[in-house]
Amino acid sequence: MKRNLGLVLIVLIVGSFLFAGAQKEESSSSAQKHVAVIVKGTHSDFWQYVLVGASNYGIEHADKLRVTTHGPDNDTDIEGQLAILEDVISSRPSGIVIASTSSDAPVAAIERAIGLGIPVVVIDTKVSTDKITTFLATDNRYAGQLVADMLVDGLKKAGKPLSGKVGFISAYPGIASLIDRQEGFLEQMAKIAPDMTVLPIRYCGVDIAAGMGPIEDELTAHPDMVGFFGDCNIVGSSFARVVRERSIEGQIVAVSFDSDNEEIAALEDGIIHSIVVQDPYNMGYMGVDVVLRSLDGEKFPAYIDTGVVAVTKENMKDPEIQGLLNPLLRKK
Repeated sequence: MKRNLGLVLIVLIVGSFLFAGAQKEESSSSAQKHVAVIVKGTHSDFWQYVLVGASNYGIEHADKLRVTTHGPDNDTDIEGQLAILEDVISSRPSGIVIASTSSDAPVAAIERAIGLGIPVVVIDTKVSTDKITTFLATDNRYAGQLVADMLVDGLKKAGKPLSGKVGFISAYPGIASLIDRQEGFLEQMAKIAPDMTVLPIRYCGVDIAAGMGPIEDELTAHPDMVGFFGDCNIVGSSFARVVRERSIEGQIVAVSFDSDNEEIAALEDGIIHSIVVQDPYNMGYMGVDVVLRSLDGEKFPAYIDTGVVAVTKENMKDPEIQGLLNPLLRKK
C-alpha cells in the first residue's frame, strides 16, 4: 500500500512538471506576435523593398514576433488584394500593415479587423477611415513640388529656356498618393515655370513594356517636348527604354519617381536627370514596429511622414543615397 502511494506521488509530481512545462511552452508561443504585411503588388521593386524592410524587422525581433508577407501580383488587382486581406483577418493576426490598392474598397474589412482588436497600420496610400493606428507615407504633395524643382533645375543646367512642353505620364488614375503627387507638381510648375505647358496626364499601366506605347504616342504627337515627368518607377523605366530605342538621349530633361535597376542605369547614363525617391524599406520596417509598439499600448499621431529625397547623378553614390536606391543591401 505504501509502495502504491509512493508511485502515485511520483506520477503526480512528474505530471505537475510536465503540465508546467506545457504551460510555459504555450505561454512562450502565445507571447510571440504575428504581424501580416500586405502590399499592392509583388511584381514591383518598390513593394519588394517594403517587404524587405518588414521582414528584416521580423528577423531582428524574432523573439517577439513573426512577420508574414502577402500581396497580389499586380498593383491594380483591387479584388485580389481584398480577398487576401479577408483571409489574413480570418487568421486573426496580432496586427496588420497594409498598402492598399484603393482608398475605399478595404475600409469595411479594415474596420472589422480593428473591431476584433487587430491594430491596422496603413502605408503609402491613405484609406477612408480614421480608425487606423496611423498612416505612414511620403508627403506626396511636397514630393510633387520637389519633382517640379528638379525638372526646372535640369532644364536650366541643359541651357533650355523655361518654355515648351512637358510630358506627364502616370501609371493609373484614382490613387490618392499619385493624385497628391500630380497636384503638387502642377502647382509648383505654375509657380516656377509659368510659361511651360504641361500636357494632359496619360496613363500607361504598371508594365514597363506596355508603358512604352503611350510614351511613344506623346513623343510622336509632340516632337518639341523638352521635359518629362513619370510619377512612378514603372513609367521612368518605360521612358528610358523609349529614349534608348529612339536614340534621343539628352534631348528631353526627365524626372521620375522611386527606383529600380533600369531607372538607376538611366540616371547614371544621363537619360533621366533625377529621380525623387521615397523610403519603402522604412515604410515596411516602421509599419511592423508601430504595430508591435501599439500592442504595448503606445499611441501614435494620425500621420507619420516617411521622407523623400531627390537623387541625381552627382549624389547617387553617397552611402545614404545608395541605401535608398538599393534597400536590399540596407540594414537597420
